[in-house]
Amino acid sequence: MTFHLKKNQLLRGLGLFILSFFLLIIGVGLLLGASLQLQNLAVYFVFSILAGFIYLLLSGYQLTIVLFLYMTGLLVGFIEMYRAFWQGLEGWGEIIGILALLIWPTIGIILGVLIQIGVYLYKKYQKKKD
Repeated sequence: MTFHLKKNQLLRGLGLFILSFFLLIIGVGLLLGASLQLQNLAVYFVFSILAGFIYLLLSGYQLTIVLFLYMTGLLVGFIEMYRAFWQGLEGWGEIIGILALLIWPTIGIILGVLIQIGVYLYKKYQKKKD
């Protein structure tokens, strides 16, 4: 397995970093009405860098199934975070929203890795069978 990264993949990773950073700021700053402190911005920055870096790793190693499920999980995580923030949930909305943002991409990566391994083993078995 070799690592090949193209220029457009770098731009997409940077775009994901910027998008996730601003989605976090908008979600917490506007929907929750919380004041954005430097410590919070640092955490959003680190999370966004991590999201972009994971994208770069998965696309560089051409793990398309894992990448698709990771991006789907990230999208669902942001949607669930916004939904939890919007509903309020009697003070639990903040915690549930942030946990959803962390849990859904993790589920996507784990499920994607399992499916990617299954596809790899199936192709290897089929090749060996022929």
